[in-house]
Amino acid sequence: MSRSKAQQIFGDNASAYANSSVHVRDDSLDIIEQMLSGYRFDTSIDVGTGAGFTALSISNISKTVLASDPTRPMLEQTLDASMKTNSPNISVIQNVAEQIPLSNCSIDLVTCRKAGHHFPEFKKYIKECSRILKPQGILVLADSISPENNKLEDWLNQIELERDPSHIKNRKLSELNMILELYGFKTVEQQSTKIHLSFKSWVDRTGVSTSYIEYLKQKFIDADAEIQEAFDIQFSNNDIQFAWPCIVMKCVKSV
Repeated sequence: MSRSKAQQIFGDNASAYANSSVHVRDDSLDIIEQMLSGYRFDTSIDVGTGAGFTALSISNISKTVLASDPTRPMLEQTLDASMKTNSPNISVIQNVAEQIPLSNCSIDLVTCRKAGHHFPEFKKYIKECSRILKPQGILVLADSISPENNKLEDWLNQIELERDPSHIKNRKLSELNMILELYGFKTVEQQSTKIHLSFKSWVDRTGVSTSYIEYLKQKFIDADAEIQEAFDIQFSNNDIQFAWPCIVMKCVKSV
């Protein structure tokens, strides 16, 4: 999928993401706040900020926060939220994650929550984080991931792509670790959690057509026992509850 098409998807559904409970606050944001408790930063950037929930959180421990996203309607949601919460230290910049318009060694903290699986060139994004972070700067990643089992990985990525054409890949933890190490990051803390979802809100958020909703629903129904167990798939009250595995990682630029 082209970047412009992906931006259109997020632009058209910006308000849905701004009101999505799993994006406003969930375990991953709680964990980020715990990991950063006691820190104070001069300049921070939240990449793939979406409607700005993580940017708002780190604005409490940063003098300046840059909220970065390629989609203008998302950044407008962030600006609106910053005004409503009286957070004047948040500014927005429009850019793709793999091309961050900042100087080398200029940033103290980079955060990225629930966005990395949309980045077409994830390795290049991590390389950019290494470039812009000061020595011993902190990178916090929080994202849905794939199980190490190839069958489960394939099922998860396929159904996410069918639901959301902007999806690129939920990566295995082993792959994330390899990429982080490649670009000079040392993981100093990590915690596993789950992103709990309901089918109805999951498809509504990306504007899936009515006819295609039934197709996706059948994929859950037809999933075998191993898949249903791995993703906590439950059927109740005309809806489907399920959960994607999620990792939160605090990494330090070590070179």
